[in-house]
Amino acid sequence: MPVWVSHGEGHAELAHGAVMKATLEFGIAAIEHVDNFGQPTIQYPNDPNG
Repeated sequence: MPVWVSHGEGHAELAHGAVMKATLEFGIAAIEHVDNFGQPTIQYPNDPNG
C-alpha cells in the first residue's frame, strides 16, 4: 500500500543501539518499514526517511 510521508516526521533517534534492538526484539515498535518481501528495511525507497 503506497503511503505518503513527510521526511523527518516520525523519525526516532535512540541514544543507544541497544534500545533499538530491544524495541524490535520485544515487538513494541508501533510500525516498521518493510520491503516488498515483508522484511524490515531502513533503505530508500522502502524507508523514505532512511
